Amino acid sequence: DSWSQNKILAMGAIYRANSGLQFLNSCLECIHRGGTDVAFSRSLYILISHNIELILDALFFLKSTESDRVKLIEATKTGHNLKSLSDKLLNMGVLNSIGIGKVELRNNGDFNEYVILMTNGDFVVVQDLIEVRYDFKYDQLRDSDPNESERMGKEVEVLINVAKKIMKMLI
Repeated sequence: DSWSQNKILAMGAIYRANSGLQFLNSCLECIHRGGTDVAFSRSLYILISHNIELILDALFFLKSTESDRVKLIEATKTGHNLKSLSDKLLNMGVLNSIGIGKVELRNNGDFNEYVILMTNGDFVVVQDLIEVRYDFKYDQLRDSDPNESERMGKEVEVLINVAKKIMKMLI
């Protein structure tokens, strides 16, 4: 009862992100253990993008000076644009607190993707949530990647560590 709307929203977002990332980690360890599989990969890319958005939302909720629930939620509505949301956090001076240096939008043929540059030099490449959901509308297919599950597994581990940083901030 004593928690602010900021903490309540942040907790909801980050615990959903963490459970989603743990699910992805299990999928990559037990099911998807090789190269590109169009249908399975699309599902994983959708989940990765969604969970990163939740991570950024959680940090925004936690660090925002706004305390009105409706205004907080409205401020995170960016049309699933991770660059726009991360720029808000960068302008607030809080993005680095979770180990993210910046998020860049990169065009890869018909598809947009986000490159999340970590402060330690690691990076995570994320497909645009809307485009990966509706990729049948585009003329281009994603490149095949024989090491896809290994790469995705490393990226998910990076994101789990980011989620843990935010969970610690809630204490």
